[in-house]
Order: sequence, then C-alpha cells, then structure tokens
Amino acid sequence: MLDDILYPYTKPTISFSASPAGGVREKGTTLEEIVLTANITKKSENIKKVEFLKDSAVIGTIDAPKAGGGTETYTYEQPINANCQLKARVTDAKDGTVDSSAQSYTFVYPLYIGSLDASASSPTQDQIKALEKKVVTKGTQKYTYTIDNKRMCIACPPGWTLSKIVDPNGFDVTSSFAKKTVSVTGLDGTAQSYTVYVSEPTTQSGFAVTFNV
Repeated sequence: MLDDILYPYTKPTISFSASPAGGVREKGTTLEEIVLTANITKKSENIKKVEFLKDSAVIGTIDAPKAGGGTETYTYEQPINANCQLKARVTDAKDGTVDSSAQSYTFVYPLYIGSLDASASSPTQDQIKALEKKVVTKGTQKYTYTIDNKRMCIACPPGWTLSKIVDPNGFDVTSSFAKKTVSVTGLDGTAQSYTVYVSEPTTQSGFAVTFNV
C-alpha cells in the first residue's frame, strides 16, 4: 500500500512509425510491404506484449518483447490499396495497455487542373490527363494562370463539388465556367465520372483563381 502511494503505477509509453509512411496516394497504387516500428518506454511494470493493428484488427503480435522497453518491428506483407490506419499497442505486466498514434493511408482519384487550348471547349479524357495532376484530399484549390488565349480548367474527381470559383479580385466567376461531365479512367482501371469546369478562352498573367469546394 505504501509503495502504491510512494510509487504510483504508470503505464508505458509508445511511439510508432511505418515505412512507407501514411499519406495520400492515388487509387490504383498498392503498397506490397510495410515495416512497422514501435518504440516503447517502460514505466512501472515490465513490457509483456506488443501488437500491431490495422484499423481495429491485430495483424501482428510480439509475445516476447524486450521487458525493459525498446524498439520492436514487424513487417506487414499484405497489400494495402484502400483507406486504413496502422498503429501499435503495448501491454505491460499489469495488463495496462497503451495505443500509439496512427498512420493513416488514404487513396483518392486525382484532381486535374491547368489550361486547355481555345478549341477544347469540350475536353476529352486525354486533354484532361495532360493537365497538372494533384493527388490530394477534397479541399479548396488555388491555381495561378499565365496563359495566352487558353481556357482555364479544373477536373474534379467523384465526390467533389465546387461551391464557388473566385478571381484575384474576390469576384465570383463561377457562372463564366461551363460545367461538363467526362469519363476518366483511373490508375486502377475503372472509369470515373469527373466534373469538369471550363472557362472561355482568355489571356492572363499571374491570374490567381480560387476553386472553393
């Protein structure tokens, strides 16, 4: 009892990393192998078990970890090509458990943005794919145009809807963009319905446009 007062129980601490690390990747990308690393600091009790998890499922267990803490690694060899989270969990001799922060893996269809020739009022898949590709999660985009008689264009993947297009002076210019639907084949081989916004031909220098989602 006195020891409990003088030396109160403290759970271990754990940090976690993965290689390749989490992040945003294009749908159709597959990670074949991920090396998971947990760094554990012992506190009151010896370390009894270390687990690695994908979302809520245990994918690997180290049943005889370093009792005094340290580094534990596990290689996950199942392909990852869909959204998930990876993390580690430590259990000490008193059955106190602590989860690490997670690495998030996100897979998206890309956004395409840039300019088209004046003749491309109804852009094709190839013309869209020739624009700058951005592998990003849904959010407001900004793009600066320096163009001569070209059309400003943004092609949004499924799930994206632009609420407003704003010019450098803060004016809403959404109505000046034609809205079209174009089928674009993703890296995963599936046809995706993109919402494409195309302006009239224009000449601009350093013209910063904000595409609000």
